[in-house]
Amino acid sequence: MIQENSIMVSKDLFFTSVTKGSGFSLIELIVALSVSSILLTMAVPGFQNIVLENRMTTDLNRLVADLNLARFEAIKRGDDVTICKKNTAGTNCNNTGSWQQGWIVFADSNRDGTVNSGEEIIRVNPELGVGITLTYDNNRVTFTSQGFAYGFAGTFVFTDSRGAGYSKTRIMSNTGRIRIG
Repeated sequence: MIQENSIMVSKDLFFTSVTKGSGFSLIELIVALSVSSILLTMAVPGFQNIVLENRMTTDLNRLVADLNLARFEAIKRGDDVTICKKNTAGTNCNNTGSWQQGWIVFADSNRDGTVNSGEEIIRVNPELGVGITLTYDNNRVTFTSQGFAYGFAGTFVFTDSRGAGYSKTRIMSNTGRIRIG
């Protein structure tokens, strides 16, 4: 026995706790890493699909929300409101670009589909997520003061890098209603 500062300590107890480790052996560590890497290999593709699905759903919900906003603003204001593909500056419509660049919602009192002086821009939306495409038959949708979208009925189709099998559609009628396609 060793006596230090009036405390009795056993030599066997001291050396036993220092020399015996309580951890993993190298073999156990390699097996654990192998099992975890196999599980991750199976889980990552499924997780990637979830991420892609959420990105597309987010962009789709933004468009539907802005279509509804444009419709309700037209009714509230008693005047036409347009949603259109935006130009790169985000200040006007772009008849030659794509919906991937985003869109703007604005009060369109003369119903010409472009932002003129005195017409308020209600909302500007950013570009769609990476790899997401949006197709629609028209360059814009104009809602009347009654909430109708005469002449702008069509289908909005969202697709991503996974292909057409994973696309999502929303159909808009002449009455301005949007439904799942």
